[in-house]
Amino acid sequence: MSNLPIEPSAGDAVTWRSVFIGTIGVTVISAVTPYNDYVINNSFITGNFFPPALVLGLLVLVGLNALLHAFVPRRALTGAETGVITAMLLVTCCVPGQGLMRGLVPLPVAMFQLGSINDTIWKAFTSLGLPSWLFAVEDLSTGKTSPVVTEFYARTPDDGSIPWGAWVVPLAGWGVFVACLWAALVTLATLLRQQWSVNERLPFPLAQLGTLLVEPPAPGRAVNRLLSNKLFWIATGAVFVLQGLVAMHVYQPENFPDLKFTFDLNKVLSEEPWRYLGGEVKRSTLYFSLVGIMYFIQSRVGFSLWAIFMIEQFILVSIRTTGDDVPQPAWDDQHLGACVVFLLGTLWIGRRHWYTVVRQAIGLERPASGQPNYATRARVLVAAALGMVLWLIVVGVTPWFAVVIVVFILAIHVIIARIVAETGLPFMRVMANLTTATSHFSPSLLTGRDVFFAGFASYAGPIASRESLLVHAQHGLQIAAPNNDSPSHRRRVVAAMAWALTVAFVVSAAASLWCYYSYSLPLNRGASVMENNYGAIDQPRQYIADPFTNHAKGQYPPKAHNAALHVTTGGTITAVLQFGALRYAAWPLAPVAYLVSHTWYIKLAWWSILVGWTLKVLVLRFGGASLFQTLKPAFVGLIVGEALATGFWLLIAMVMAWTGQDYQSIQFLPQ
Repeated sequence: MSNLPIEPSAGDAVTWRSVFIGTIGVTVISAVTPYNDYVINNSFITGNFFPPALVLGLLVLVGLNALLHAFVPRRALTGAETGVITAMLLVTCCVPGQGLMRGLVPLPVAMFQLGSINDTIWKAFTSLGLPSWLFAVEDLSTGKTSPVVTEFYARTPDDGSIPWGAWVVPLAGWGVFVACLWAALVTLATLLRQQWSVNERLPFPLAQLGTLLVEPPAPGRAVNRLLSNKLFWIATGAVFVLQGLVAMHVYQPENFPDLKFTFDLNKVLSEEPWRYLGGEVKRSTLYFSLVGIMYFIQSRVGFSLWAIFMIEQFILVSIRTTGDDVPQPAWDDQHLGACVVFLLGTLWIGRRHWYTVVRQAIGLERPASGQPNYATRARVLVAAALGMVLWLIVVGVTPWFAVVIVVFILAIHVIIARIVAETGLPFMRVMANLTTATSHFSPSLLTGRDVFFAGFASYAGPIASRESLLVHAQHGLQIAAPNNDSPSHRRRVVAAMAWALTVAFVVSAAASLWCYYSYSLPLNRGASVMENNYGAIDQPRQYIADPFTNHAKGQYPPKAHNAALHVTTGGTITAVLQFGALRYAAWPLAPVAYLVSHTWYIKLAWWSILVGWTLKVLVLRFGGASLFQTLKPAFVGLIVGEALATGFWLLIAMVMAWTGQDYQSIQFLPQ
């Protein structure tokens, strides 16, 4: 027994080596992600809530640790240390991609590029009088021709150099707001943990998966139960090989079969009334990761996710046969109403918890013996929120609207965190945005600066919610301290996550800038659109430039639908579903499923969700709980196999790009 690793106490989990190893992983993920996503143009490696970058990092970590267990067991990482490393890697995944840098890095130059294309945008932008320290040019009036801007969008000449110095001030300036937002979200994660994990016992399916991967091995063993399971490796290998054949067909179609995990019923369903079905229903792709994850969510939720989506599609068929339709802006308004009611329902369920938090924060209540003390955390949350409000006031936002922006951003992250905690959906974001809400009112209600930063609120809220820090921090805490919420341990884990976020911000910002100034187009054959065109052009135009340009005109474009009716419809349906779910144990439909049914992500995922749900139901029906537990490793293997395939073909693409060869972008996961 003397040779076995010793499990540390709570205070020993955040050790110098766990932080050091975590920092290495943070640096690698932050540096590689922009190059992979925008230059190589492969599957996003941080673009979901159980990202391939995390899975690959954990496999490397567990593999190296297995060697230590086998040869020098006293030096092996403990389960608590691997949990801390996992938490650090998780929060990192919200930084280099859509969670932050995809939109933030182009923001200090985007308005000048758009202004050079559209004079109306330029006149509206220059009339705002925004602080110069928000932007990367020396003079705002001549920013359209600044090399900092032109070379960002068309690469630096071979004899030139990247203007690093021009970016220090704007990134630091925007970074103050980001730091306050991150502090608020991490603090929220610690406050929500008691209510969602302990009081309501939400399943947190993705945290279950992470825990299985990093579970410490039994005494005398080198690997844990999952990695020593044959079904896990069979499933992992099968998916890896199948996806490898898919990739090889892309490279050599004449030598490898065209394996299709996509069905296409467009020709079959071409007659009345089925031709009115949406294209995403008649043609869909199977994603192994989603099938695996569905095995870990509640059957009622899994059923609701695909059933409500299909119900909506059949309703649309009946509407379209009359010559009418529901435009996307109408769905967006229904989603907005659903979000509001879903959030209110979430707060209502946890009303006693939040009552306790508020009373402790203002000193009216002390925690009973053995009960959590929320006072400090609640005060940090308030201070962070006030920091965001003050930052917005400094840059010129009307004080009352600054409060609206901050509440909106935090609300969006709470909504997405609740969605993921209930469903485990790895690809999802909240689609509601503040500019849609404000467009329902008179432009005179807000200033031009208010509208500009309402667009930025979409960056920090709905867009970032695809890789929300609140979600990653919650799952990090679930994995790093599944049975330990002592204040000292929590503070150490939070400190490790804060360090990871700091390193990730610096490294991913530098890596992103290097990619923009070094490459004007993705390297894959036939690329004609600049790297990250969505984040550098489309996103700032849609969420910032168009709204403040319309505001400058004094009117918003007319709506082709009754906005109030659709907002009310979305809220009413959600309220009915919430009431039924809370009142009746046998209620079949989960309200969260209606909330996500309007999104692009569920259109991509519904078929995989249906397949995963069906497999789980069949296993439970014919094999019971025993077979369900036995097959768990196989379904984890589906997820790991797809992550391994993503990582392997990323390396192949990188090597080919570095050696000057033509390569293909291989995307196994939804972008």
